[in-house]
Amino acid sequence: EQNSSKAEQVLAEVARAIGRYPVDLRGARILTGNEEGSFGWITVNYLLETLVKFSFAEKWEHPWDTEVLGALDLGGASTQITFQPGVTVEDKNTSVFFRLYGTNYSLYTHSYLCYGQTQALKRLLAALHQ
Repeated sequence: EQNSSKAEQVLAEVARAIGRYPVDLRGARILTGNEEGSFGWITVNYLLETLVKFSFAEKWEHPWDTEVLGALDLGGASTQITFQPGVTVEDKNTSVFFRLYGTNYSLYTHSYLCYGQTQALKRLLAALHQ
């Protein structure tokens, strides 16, 4: 976001590298922090089989006896938090809706810029030097 020409160069290089493989690349872009948090939430819950799982009847089903989990992603420059709040999120900037495997999910998601591990360490070192 701070250097669009550099971002375009990186994405062009990614497209070139992926283009060497038999993949139908239809474009690439930088995710927003809220998208990163939301997709992380989907990944965590998918891997834990809280969204869908293969049943003993040999078909994919929604596991009604399990509860979806929240996700907290501590990155280098930012931290994302995403969870199902149980109430309607009024702020459209922090709400997201997904329909996954026939089930609706209304989530709260927020990206805290400059609160990642690397940024926190930089602030701590700066404070120690003062």
